[in-house]
Amino acid sequence: MHVMSVVKSKFLRPVLVFALVMFLFSTDVAFAQNSSNKGTDFWVGYMNHRNGYSSSMYLYITSDSNTSGTVSVPGQSWSSSFSVTANQMTLVQIPTNTAYVACSDCIEDRGIHVVSNKRIVVYSHIYNQYCSDATLVLPTPTTGKEYYAMSYEQLQNSGRSQFMIIASKDDTKVRITPTVTLSGSSGDRTAGKSYEITLDAGECYQGRAKSSGSTEDVTGTHIEVIDTGANSNCRTVAVFSGSSDTYLLCGSPGGGLNSRDNLYQQLYPTRSWGTRFITIPFKGRKVDNVRIVAAEDNTNIIITHESGPPTVKALNAGERYDLYDVDQTKYILAGKPICVAQYQTSRKCGGDGDPSMTILNPIEQTLKQITVYSSEYEDIEDHYINVIIPNSGISSFRIDGKTASFTKVPKYQNYSYSQITVTKGNHQMSSDVGFWLLLMDLRIMNHMDIRLEPTFEI
Repeated sequence: MHVMSVVKSKFLRPVLVFALVMFLFSTDVAFAQNSSNKGTDFWVGYMNHRNGYSSSMYLYITSDSNTSGTVSVPGQSWSSSFSVTANQMTLVQIPTNTAYVACSDCIEDRGIHVVSNKRIVVYSHIYNQYCSDATLVLPTPTTGKEYYAMSYEQLQNSGRSQFMIIASKDDTKVRITPTVTLSGSSGDRTAGKSYEITLDAGECYQGRAKSSGSTEDVTGTHIEVIDTGANSNCRTVAVFSGSSDTYLLCGSPGGGLNSRDNLYQQLYPTRSWGTRFITIPFKGRKVDNVRIVAAEDNTNIIITHESGPPTVKALNAGERYDLYDVDQTKYILAGKPICVAQYQTSRKCGGDGDPSMTILNPIEQTLKQITVYSSEYEDIEDHYINVIIPNSGISSFRIDGKTASFTKVPKYQNYSYSQITVTKGNHQMSSDVGFWLLLMDLRIMNHMDIRLEPTFEI
């Protein structure tokens, strides 16, 4: 199963992706390798935000055990200890002048290191008034050596599409092939032309599109660790991507341009991508957008709709395909690994909330038990949880000890979904059969939404 949530609002705008106002703890998850988003070592960074150094930056830390640890910015000689009570949330504020990265084509020693005595789940949030987003933070052992950036068309002139790379070990060599021209510290980085950088532990590299406009989108930018030698397999990087500020349109180009937000999401390495996805519309919304990116050439994709013939597409590595105005479930099947993101559009498109991006987990990933925390902070009024489960698991599924009502996924009726309204606070879910996708969609007063993302194993 996989869980996601995002925060987007007029006050705090969140992330879709594993993150923020609902916090998750899970067991019995299996996906590819035996590792999950619970861990004891994390690296995270804060990309450019439209409000710059006025932005607030917080880490949200949770665990299913009592534990303690340290948050530090080693390159800036800053640290803060923390403690966590089981199934509760601890907030750690990160000083903006210590960790915020404003430049492009730059290397700054501003990576944030989180270490703990027992396994924890970490979410990262950056916001200022009406512009907010959050993301799940992946433990260092689950980071990888190859990524493709995921962002969106840049429709706000003052914002930029962008990505950030953080190394966990010294002398990490990275090759970057941008899809758009990036602003360079000593000359622009030309679209399609590869270049290399070297990072030490805790160093951050941020690349930002040179200009705005609908074509200025870093999606598909290829990022790969190219270390050689005896220790090459030990080096991985954490990668984040999104935008400092953008609109998310619906319908024809230009539709829905009446609310905007930053986008902020940690990416999954290509080795953790999957081939089967189910998308469920966010409750309280009229339409969402969905984007698919391929990791390999000649990737054949079939998208099954609730009605009408399926859509068949072929993508090469780094190429994308977009679905606009999605108001029904979709079943996506690929012959090779893909990444799928679901986007909450601007308010003009219908429903509450502002733009946000959530990277979905494939249904190859399973989860049998999870605890989530639905926050009361920042005037959150409504709390929703979307669950997708094989039909064989419905009878044993419980949320807070109660059953739930499920609807079969049209055209893929071995699976069912439920959109559940809950209250603030902790919620426990379990099933004898793994449920694959849990989407949390929170509506808050004044259009602030928070999407939390799920625990998983990769």
